[in-house]
Amino acid sequence: MKKVLSLLTIFSGIIFLQTCKIHEENPFWGNGQPRFEVQKLFEGSQHPNVVVAMDGSVIATYGKKKYQVRRSEDGGSTWSNINILGDPGWQGGGVTVDENSGDIFAFVEKTHPPAPLTVYKSIDNGKT
Repeated sequence: MKKVLSLLTIFSGIIFLQTCKIHEENPFWGNGQPRFEVQKLFEGSQHPNVVVAMDGSVIATYGKKKYQVRRSEDGGSTWSNINILGDPGWQGGGVTVDENSGDIFAFVEKTHPPAPLTVYKSIDNGKT
C-alpha cells in the first residue's frame, strides 16, 4: 500500500510539474483585456451576494455594518442606488430565491456571526 501511495505521489508531482510548463491563455483575459466587466457595487466589500430574481433582475447585497442592496433590471449594466435593508446589518446568511413563489429571502445578522438573525422577504423581485 505504501508503494502504491508513493508511486501515486510521484506520478501526481510529475503531472503537476508538466502542467506548470503549459502556458494556456487565462480564460478571463484576452490580449491583456478583460473578457468580462468588473464593477464596484459597494465600498469596502469583498464578497457580495448576487442572485437573479425570477423576472431576470439581478440583486446584489452586502453587509458589514449596514446591510445594503442594489438592483439591476438590465443584466448589470446599470444599478439602482444603494438601499439600506438593515442598520446594523451583517451579511451572515446570504440571499436566496424561492423558485416556486419568486420570493427573495435575505438573512441578515446584527453583527458578525453568531448574532441575532433577521429574515427579510421581498415578494416583488427585490424592488422592496
